[in-house]
Amino acid sequence: MKLPKHLWNEITSYDNLHKAARVTLANGRRFQGDGAQFQFQLEKHLHQLQDDLRARTYRHGNYRAFTVYEPKQRLILEAPIRDRVVHHALHDVIAPLIDPGFIFDSYACRPGKGTHRAVQRACSFLQANEYFLHLDVRKFFPSLPHANLKDVVRRSVHEEPVLWLFNLIIDSSLPPESRQKKYPHQLSLFEDRELIRGLPIGNLTSQFLANLYLNELDQYVKHTLSCRYYLRYMDDFVLFGNDRAVLEEQKSRVEQYCSQKLALTLHEKGGIKTHSEGLGFLGFRIFRTHKRIKGPALTRFIRKTRHCWREVDCGQRMAASFEARRRSWLNHAAQGDTHGLILSLKEKYPMMRSRNPSDE
Repeated sequence: MKLPKHLWNEITSYDNLHKAARVTLANGRRFQGDGAQFQFQLEKHLHQLQDDLRARTYRHGNYRAFTVYEPKQRLILEAPIRDRVVHHALHDVIAPLIDPGFIFDSYACRPGKGTHRAVQRACSFLQANEYFLHLDVRKFFPSLPHANLKDVVRRSVHEEPVLWLFNLIIDSSLPPESRQKKYPHQLSLFEDRELIRGLPIGNLTSQFLANLYLNELDQYVKHTLSCRYYLRYMDDFVLFGNDRAVLEEQKSRVEQYCSQKLALTLHEKGGIKTHSEGLGFLGFRIFRTHKRIKGPALTRFIRKTRHCWREVDCGQRMAASFEARRRSWLNHAAQGDTHGLILSLKEKYPMMRSRNPSDE
């Protein structure tokens, strides 16, 4: 999908930058660290940012690197507040224009989509088909190739300054010599030195660019392979069908396409399975007639909730924060057939009960 021209002025307008700053500084960030400093002289910072972007003297700052271990070990690169404002400003103008070109059944990081709708759709597809094939991309964000990604962006964006900013953000994860001593573990993003790879997991633009890149796969599966029952949530995707031989052929062609066209390697999650085996997808085990919370997801939640409960008791966490977390998970779990599970959790763990009995 080709975007209209004259978007640069809209992206770099003061109103758009101010709106992006409000979103970036939400949820208490305006009171902490570089967020507080940015908020203190917000108007000055935004005018300077606007001047730097329009003069193309803007340069991306250094990332703060840290590691998370749930649900698996991942390196997170957090951009400075100033750069996150730029990410939002670019995303907020470009994403709504490109989104209509995505397939209906792409559910990650899109308005009106999300995990719950993806799970519901997977359940309906399972009811209509005998078999399914579940695949995902091996080390997805660290393995995204910069050159290929820039080509995909260039096919949609034709305004040179907008392309310049996209390329600058894509290249911001490169570890120049000046950063190697400060963040030596950033080099883990780049496995193939001949093909520069990797997007920071923590960036809003990384999620958008990853969706845009895998839209190439979506279009191939839907239009070239003519697979009617297909859905994707970021790098997690499932093909459904009633003919095992057709699914085998589609599996081979998808793996070939990802390897040759997208320079990505796939994980195969157990090969082609029947509906009776259940589809493990987005924290649920999905069957035709019901959905259950997967054991590892439940174990992680209980462990994290116990930790948060101890923080509340010690005064390190606000009770309201814990209550929001509890309610969020219960709403998520309620997407499955989990009434009995939730009752047993509330009986076994006092922390799972609301402090207001009328809420139960």
